[in-house]
Amino acid sequence: VVGTLPITKGADGGVDLGATMAAVPALAEAGVTDFRAYLPLSDDPAEAEDQLSPVVAAFRQAVGRA
Repeated sequence: VVGTLPITKGADGGVDLGATMAAVPALAEAGVTDFRAYLPLSDDPAEAEDQLSPVVAAFRQAVGRA
């Protein structure tokens, strides 16, 4: 089941990972197994990897796999 993770922005306009990932448990409980998140990423692969690393860590924590 595909679901879109709503992105929450902080006061600085950047992604608030804590608030964004707070939605994960309820979505998973509702049956979502394939999460989609539309995040602004750099075109540079190394920079994009650096941007995604904290997202992956936060997601793993949200689903209890940290």
